[in-house]
Amino acid sequence: MNTHIYKRIVESVFDVKLDNKTRQLDHVVARSCYYYLCRNKLKLSLAAIAKTLNKNHATILYALREFDNILYSNPYYKSLFDKA
Repeated sequence: MNTHIYKRIVESVFDVKLDNKTRQLDHVVARSCYYYLCRNKLKLSLAAIAKTLNKNHATILYALREFDNILYSNPYYKSLFDKA
């Protein structure tokens, strides 16, 4: 499975475009889920994940550190992540 498939899955479940440069919570959480899947399922490096969405590796690192807090503090986003 490559990043394009994960990207399409996350975009369809969250109903957002991951490429949008916005700080809206739906987009932030969707991107974090995408980063998590790429890191833990595909075993990609931070730089490789960052390259797929034209981000910096530090952005990916921060999002992954905050992933559990975001996901488990909001049951709605947790249910969406479980669908992806």
